[in-house]
Amino acid sequence: MPTIVDTARTMCFTGVVHDRGQQNGGASMTHARLYLTDRHVLRGLMKRAPAGDSLNIRKLADAVGVSKSKIGALLSGERPSVTEDVATRICEVLDVRRDALFFDPTAHARGRGHRSIGGDTK
Repeated sequence: MPTIVDTARTMCFTGVVHDRGQQNGGASMTHARLYLTDRHVLRGLMKRAPAGDSLNIRKLADAVGVSKSKIGALLSGERPSVTEDVATRICEVLDVRRDALFFDPTAHARGRGHRSIGGDTK
């Protein structure tokens, strides 16, 4: 039986989350979700789309290949996350890096925060 540490490693290294307790009773796989950093930034990028056109919810949804309600829920904060694939397609349409708009809550920075500020304390 996998431990919590094993499950966390699987999530971090494969980008896939094990979801136990599904209807079929077995472990199934679902893709990790990325969270929107700031819905106001997304809306601003939609107003200044790369082609010089402003993108409304319908145009962005059509370009990404998702429903209008999915984009609307993302912009309203009702559903602040999307799959990695959807996040990538949104960023491609808006011509921005994915990490500029979305973050992975399971990712962690290694080695950060251990540097002293202002010099050595020895």
